[in-house]
Amino acid sequence: MECKIKLYEATDKEATIQFLKSRKRGIKQYHYNPDIWNWQFIKNPNSPFSKVQVWLFKYGCAIIGQLGTIPVQLKISNAYYLAAWAVDFIVNIDYQNRGVGPLLIKELDKAVDISLSLGPNKDGYALCKKMGWVEIGTVPLFVRYLSRKRILKDAIKSFLNNEFKLFIRLSRLFISNIFAINVRGTKDVFNPRFTIEQISAFGKDFDDFWENASRSFPVIVRRDAKYLNWKFIENPIYSYTIYVAKEKEHLMGYIVLRNDKRSWRISDFLAIDDATNPLLQATVSHLKKQKAEKIICYLSNMNYVNRLKGFGFVEAKSNERLLFNVNKDKIDKGTLCKFSNWFISGSDGDRER
Repeated sequence: MECKIKLYEATDKEATIQFLKSRKRGIKQYHYNPDIWNWQFIKNPNSPFSKVQVWLFKYGCAIIGQLGTIPVQLKISNAYYLAAWAVDFIVNIDYQNRGVGPLLIKELDKAVDISLSLGPNKDGYALCKKMGWVEIGTVPLFVRYLSRKRILKDAIKSFLNNEFKLFIRLSRLFISNIFAINVRGTKDVFNPRFTIEQISAFGKDFDDFWENASRSFPVIVRRDAKYLNWKFIENPIYSYTIYVAKEKEHLMGYIVLRNDKRSWRISDFLAIDDATNPLLQATVSHLKKQKAEKIICYLSNMNYVNRLKGFGFVEAKSNERLLFNVNKDKIDKGTLCKFSNWFISGSDGDRER
């Protein structure tokens, strides 16, 4: 029987659903929900194709592997390049280690300037490394606790998992709360220069804001109004709370929050100059009122990291390894190889779908 790789088409729908449902582990409804597929792979404003962004490996009429992508515009210094996050990389267990995975990866590499992966599973990570992708670091995870019980619960969990550095940090944090030792970032004191507003959509002013804010980061995924509305407003899976900081009606930053049961996530966060602290203050104040137990935030930039620590965030274990592969000679690989050049938040990769 013939083997071939093709982009997904409507006629592949039933076979693809059957393939995904046959995988009992690691498959969730969004992997084959048609509304989510339409949003993620067709409505993506960065899509360079007219078809769903999923490559299928077919053996005869049967699908034995697939690789999805989330295309993005990656800004490197002052230029933009077509990049894509590799997602939903699945190979039938009977055909693993038989060359299916590398062929799917090669299709991705041929289609974009830069291939990206964030937090791949063990098999995906091993394959990317084997294919010559560059691993440049792990995106840090930070947690701000709003509940003593949750601190204690996570401290015990970290001890049982032999994460002793985290256990020590959480133990100290718990003790400081018990004895009312000052914990930074607990006071809701807002800078009068800024006004904080909640919004329900990203307007055209976000395009100008993006041009200003992006100058501070050598490597960052484009976050203009069209992309942000697609990512957060049109998202069929999650609902978000979005705050903006303004100074004399000029947009200075935004923060996107998502409720994950008793925990909340900072899904995205970008600000200019001194607007960082007012947005963090608004977040902590809002989530205290929501009786959240903790706030989770993935962020790579050291300026933001230092601000997070100033608001009582502590670093936790992260598995969000960042890998890339450059597929065009014209791209400055040296800039990409320096982890401190990258701005990565919790919305990068496929975590918000």
